[in-house]
Amino acid sequence: MTLRSLLVLFITIGGLSLGFSFYYRLYRYLRLGKNENRFDHLLERSKIFFINVIGQKKMFKDKKPGLGHAFVFWGFCIITIGTLEMILNGIVPSFSLEFIGHVPYLIFFYLQNIFYILVLLSIAFFFYRRLVIKPKRMEVLSTHSAWDAYFILSLISILMITAILYNAFSNFYIRELSWWIHLLTVLGFFCYLPFSKHLHVVAAAPNVFFTTLTPRGRLKKIDLTDETQTSFGVNKLEDFTWKQLLDSYACTECGRCNEFCPTYNTGKPLKPRSLIVDLRHHLEAKGYSLRHPERSEGSSPTKMIGEIFSEDLIWDCTTCGACIEACPVFIEHVEKIVDMRRNLVLMQGKMEPEAQKVFTNFENYSNPWGLPQSSRGDWAKELGIKTLSENPNVEYLFYVGCAGSYDARAKKVSMAFAKLLLKANVNFGILGSEERCNGESCRRMGNEYLGQQLISENIKTLQKYSVKKILATCPHCFNTLKNEYPDFGANFEVTNHTEFLMKLIQEGKLKVQKEVLQKITYHDSCYLGRYNEIYDSPRNILKSIASDTNVIEMKRIKSQGFCCGAGGGRMWLEEKRGDRINVNRVEEALGTGANVIASACPFCLTMVEDGLKAKNQETTIHAQDIAEILAAAVV
Repeated sequence: MTLRSLLVLFITIGGLSLGFSFYYRLYRYLRLGKNENRFDHLLERSKIFFINVIGQKKMFKDKKPGLGHAFVFWGFCIITIGTLEMILNGIVPSFSLEFIGHVPYLIFFYLQNIFYILVLLSIAFFFYRRLVIKPKRMEVLSTHSAWDAYFILSLISILMITAILYNAFSNFYIRELSWWIHLLTVLGFFCYLPFSKHLHVVAAAPNVFFTTLTPRGRLKKIDLTDETQTSFGVNKLEDFTWKQLLDSYACTECGRCNEFCPTYNTGKPLKPRSLIVDLRHHLEAKGYSLRHPERSEGSSPTKMIGEIFSEDLIWDCTTCGACIEACPVFIEHVEKIVDMRRNLVLMQGKMEPEAQKVFTNFENYSNPWGLPQSSRGDWAKELGIKTLSENPNVEYLFYVGCAGSYDARAKKVSMAFAKLLLKANVNFGILGSEERCNGESCRRMGNEYLGQQLISENIKTLQKYSVKKILATCPHCFNTLKNEYPDFGANFEVTNHTEFLMKLIQEGKLKVQKEVLQKITYHDSCYLGRYNEIYDSPRNILKSIASDTNVIEMKRIKSQGFCCGAGGGRMWLEEKRGDRINVNRVEEALGTGANVIASACPFCLTMVEDGLKAKNQETTIHAQDIAEILAAAVV
């Protein structure tokens, strides 16, 4: 072995060893988090990995930067092989990948060179995007963060240029200089990443692989009977799971989460990107002292709530899931916020001023307004709808929910849906005074104990009548009954009213008698759309009763739909900070020129109507549920 080969071997082993020591430190910090099994369902995880890491599927939701990122990623996959060949050739001069065959090697050689150019073009685009276009979502978090991005882009450029020079020239000095610069840049890049915002280069792929496989609308259940738990929720680093901490390593700081977040877009303290980045910074700052408490005397533990994240930030979240949907590396923001709410409510007794009264009403009356339980089914009496106590032999239970039972506006939706069911001769009933709140608002506001209590009471009643099939007009009821009740031992076939109504139309049981001539725009409910991917049935109903030209889409729709502001228990809390989310959404709807703003959620309906009032448009523009619009065309 020549002196040059020994030098290359020494530098390479030294650089890799140093780099791996940095990565091992980060791994040790991850192990501070609670254990959870993320090695289940390996085939499903592998499929998600290949589609979204190798295939870059979520990156292409933003086409231009997505394509650029894909070129860089695919380029690195191929170029890394070429780099390994260069390094091994430096150690063993006779080494070459030509052993794979002349033609395959030639294909690889030219493919590699094509990607050198594509990666360089992509890097040029990213420089232009940061320096000239400057998208709002990519606003700089700090001077260090900005320079870090430019430094990484420069390193990648150097790697591409030196590789091109090495392959393109036969001159010994050019090749040798390019080779050494390339090697040192590779090793420097490898060692620098653990300290860079571009740590996602390493962390994103495993984060995608270990993503949550349960339905997005399913909130993790806390075992309140576990006597070994000394606290509930999250208020320190060790309260997070290792996967929640891995999320912070995987963040690319691209700002896509901010772009679609209703709180960010209305000037509130919560910014999803900052939530994750601040968590990473805190982990980096406190990781060593937590791993080595004996070497960190005098270092006091830091509380997540109050010191790292303000209570305002925690309470502003609408749990709409727009951040999760937008994130290309499958970071899960909402769960972290709900976990901190759980600690605030269950362990510290802290909550928004209005929340205490709402919790008391839920506990005493099983509804947020504190109205009598005995009047829960009064809306249905004039229609002659029987309760299950009067007639248990029904095919479907219409689970009405709190809003549909008590709220004057939402009761009209309940009546419209019930009339459609009666017209289609559907065999259904309601629980009436025996129905309880589904527990969703309490759980998302952090009161897991009360939420589980309501769920337990509901399940006893549902099992008493051997309920198998449930219809729901409220997406929050629908999501909870469908996705969360199985965690409590109850499984039902739960159908949202828009899907069921579309089915009745297709079967000919509901026939449109007159066309709706008004212009309609549809607002996607977060818990119906993003959480349960029900986008088509509400739109198909509208298209069945109105011409295509009269059904107008807003810009932010379906998976990128904008929240009304009522989710996550915000329906019951005052919106004190920033601009009003519902007004932001209503302004977009008014821009379509529609006469009717359609929705499929009682919370959305209330928020849209309030937004119309704020814009002094309540007399000219109407907010209606899909069931009401269909009922006018059918009944």
